[in-house]
Amino acid sequence: MHMLCRKINYCEICCRAFGAIVFGAMSVGKASEFAPDYGKAKAAAAKIFALLDKQPAIDSFCTDGEKPVSTLLWNTNTNRKS
Repeated sequence: MHMLCRKINYCEICCRAFGAIVFGAMSVGKASEFAPDYGKAKAAAAKIFALLDKQPAIDSFCTDGEKPVSTLLWNTNTNRKS
C-alpha cells in the first residue's frame, strides 16, 4: 500500500534488486577464481624478497685477494693479438 501511495513501480524495484544481487554474485564468483593464484603469487614474492635480502657469503665489492691473470696479450696500438 505504501508503494502505491507514492506511485512507485514494484516490478521495477524487484528487477533492479534482482539484477544487483545477480551481478554481485557473478562478481564474487569471478574474483574467487583467482584466490589460489593469489596465494601462490604471494608465497613466490615472499621467497624472492627473502632471496634479495639475504647477505652473500662473498663480498663482491672487496678488492683484496687474488685476481685472474689474462692469457691474451693485446697490442694497444693496432688492437690485434700479438
